[in-house]
Amino acid sequence: MNYTLSELRKKEVIDVINGDRLGFPCDVVIDACGSVRCVQLSRGGFHLFGGNDPKEIPWKHIERITEETIWVKSRL
Repeated sequence: MNYTLSELRKKEVIDVINGDRLGFPCDVVIDACGSVRCVQLSRGGFHLFGGNDPKEIPWKHIERITEETIWVKSRL
């Protein structure tokens, strides 16, 4: 199944290892060959001194995408 970025942004990212809710995608990183390298998650909130860099989930760590969630195997 194919998904648009706007559809992915509505799905919650959950770690299958420990059940942690990691957040929602804010962007994807695509390499020069056109392959998705990773999904970026917004940290949300206000961070002083520029500490608001997004978390990155490598695409290879995504286990499954369902109607409401993106299941990942990645400890952040």
